[in-house]
This record gives sequence, C-alpha cells and structure tokens, in this order.
Amino acid sequence: MSEQAAQVRQQLTEELHSYWQERYQAYQEGREVGRSLNLMAQRIQAADAQLPAAVEEAYRFYQENLVERDIGTVSLSHLPINGIPVYTIMASTDGDDGWLEVYDDVGECLGVGRTYLELVNWGDRDTLRNQVETGEYPPEMDRGQTLWAQD
Repeated sequence: MSEQAAQVRQQLTEELHSYWQERYQAYQEGREVGRSLNLMAQRIQAADAQLPAAVEEAYRFYQENLVERDIGTVSLSHLPINGIPVYTIMASTDGDDGWLEVYDDVGECLGVGRTYLELVNWGDRDTLRNQVETGEYPPEMDRGQTLWAQD
C-alpha cells in the first residue's frame, strides 16, 4: 500500500470514528447531531460528472446492488483528504452495514472498506463487495466493539 493510500485510509477511519462518536454522545444526551458526515459534504451527481472509469464502475455496482434492489443508498463525493483530491463512494444498507471505496483523481484505488457504524475494516475489493450479497462481515471486524454495543 502506498503512503498516500495509508494516509487517506487513516484520515477516513478517524473521520468515521469521530462522527459516530458525536452521534453516540448525542444519542445518550437525547439530542440531534449538529453536523453531517464530512465525507458527504461535497457530494456530486454521478450522471453530471466526468468520472474515472473505476469510480464510475464502483458507483454503478452499489447503485445496482443496493439502491435498485431498494435495500440501501449510495453517495459519491469529490473532496480533499490530507490535501489529496479523492472520490469517495459510500454505500449503506437501510441498517448499519456499509462500504466505502476511495479513489484518486485518475481512478487509482486507495482503499475499499467494510463499515459498521464507526468501525472500518479495509480489505480486498472483491471480497468486500461480495458481502453486499451475503451480508457477511470480515472475520476481523468485531461489531461488538462499536460504541453502540456498549449500552
């Protein structure tokens, strides 16, 4: 893995953890979170953008396998992470299952992650995408470690 990919993955992992920690704190206090996930702040419409082929293919995969089956959502953003312009594809089921794919401006994959609330497990693209169909999680991902399981 390149240093650039490692930096981007680390920043995204920290962002997800921070956001979900805020949501958990708000939940405990009976209030709403005052911000949305930063990764969603610069959303773009896939149909309106000229995307690298790998980004377009990733977005289409989740569109077909989650949105068109009416079991989830997918969003596409273009934003800087540590000064590196990246595309992020965030997909989630109607529950808490999720996937995150990150590409640089030319379509080089910087990481594919399986998410569950604030937890992220970075891994192999094909293995993690297969989990869209199976609903399984990577063996390394212990969902009992999420803040929400602490109640």
